[in-house]
Amino acid sequence: MPNEKKPYLGNLILDSIPVAMVTMDSDFKITSFNNIAEHLTGFSASEAIGKPCYEILHSSKCDTECPLQTVQSYGEASTGLEAEFINRFHEHIPVRIGTAAVEDNTGNFIGYLEV
Repeated sequence: MPNEKKPYLGNLILDSIPVAMVTMDSDFKITSFNNIAEHLTGFSASEAIGKPCYEILHSSKCDTECPLQTVQSYGEASTGLEAEFINRFHEHIPVRIGTAAVEDNTGNFIGYLEV
């Protein structure tokens, strides 16, 4: 069918990665949310996108050592940060968090990535 709309390749890749992957804009609002993030958090992508990350990603680091604020302040990515995540159902899940700044093709900062 010539008019059939194909899924965006980037979304297919995000949903194929076997870890939770979330992107946020410069105001920490969620811009993408893959299938594993949905499963881990209990929130659908449509519920999460547009919300501040702290409303959806309840990590034990959010109040004291926000990994995204570290990226914002120092420009350094982090990996392997151990935390406890609390999902929509109030289950406590041990996780390792990795964060990074996201830049466009010209090197301008556009947001954050958290896995």
